[in-house]
Amino acid sequence: YSLQNGVYEESAAAFITYAYFQVFLEQSFESGRQWVGFAKTLLEKSPNGTVTSRASFILYAMVNFWYVPLQESSNHMQEIEDMNFKFGDTENAYMAQCMRYKFLFFRGERLSTFSRKLETSLPLMARFSIGSARLSALDKEMIDALTGDKSSN
Repeated sequence: YSLQNGVYEESAAAFITYAYFQVFLEQSFESGRQWVGFAKTLLEKSPNGTVTSRASFILYAMVNFWYVPLQESSNHMQEIEDMNFKFGDTENAYMAQCMRYKFLFFRGERLSTFSRKLETSLPLMARFSIGSARLSALDKEMIDALTGDKSSN
């Protein structure tokens, strides 16, 4: 639709979804990278708002991490988290925080540091975003099992 009728800020989500399918279904990483590029350019030119923050979340949480270092993906998640808190979109903010923690884990964050971050953020997460809290609680259990910490079990 966007390519035939004009590109709008909402089009970024469609381009990201198409990039996702290119990468994960077609195994076409170069085509996925091209559509990621289109989406990033569109998001950079769009005014900040809930539409662009949600599209950015999809972009950086589900596709772009294939093409950039995990620290960069983590940094983008922090920016998205901050932007969503500013707009009052706590659900998306906590989902971004949850994904940021996953990137930090896979990047090699010290498990004790990671565990403390989760311990600190879980109560607020549970208050505002039960889905994010459940995902992060599972991460916390995994970290505790890896470190042998039985205090929160």
